[in-house]
Amino acid sequence: MILEVKYWPDPCLKKEALEVDPTDPGIPTIIANLFETMYARRGMGLAATQCDIQQRILVIDGTLAGGKIKQAFINPVIKEKTEKKIITEEGCLSFPGVYARVERYEGVIVESDTLTSGREDVILSGVDAVCFQHELDHLNGVVFFDHLGPAKRRLLEEKIRKNVKKINRRTK
Repeated sequence: MILEVKYWPDPCLKKEALEVDPTDPGIPTIIANLFETMYARRGMGLAATQCDIQQRILVIDGTLAGGKIKQAFINPVIKEKTEKKIITEEGCLSFPGVYARVERYEGVIVESDTLTSGREDVILSGVDAVCFQHELDHLNGVVFFDHLGPAKRRLLEEKIRKNVKKINRRTK
């Protein structure tokens, strides 16, 4: 099922998601819906909070941009980060048509729950690491605008407002 993606400045985007029980029988459906929604919107990552599901679940598919990982993460945390950081151009399904350069860690080691085997560690680098960090921010109530300076943010805020108005007019 394709879910509704919330647009900035919807208050749900600033909420911190709650941990979930990975054995909850509803989790696989949420994950499947997040992937379906992400692909329908032509994204490469989606956090549950972007669909106003306040649970610590995110999905990424870095293979869409040259990465190696297509995976769901339940209750994820970053255990380790590289010293090296990279700056990449990021977009966001909750900020349609808006892109900005954001600094992220080049690599991270992530620990998360699985549906079947407890906790696992995953090593992410490059586009996979960047995408994961972007989506993890969402679970923590942080949006990529929060990484920008005031001048760049004001410039992009006006653009996002116009883009969301256009989308809302088309969907009515």
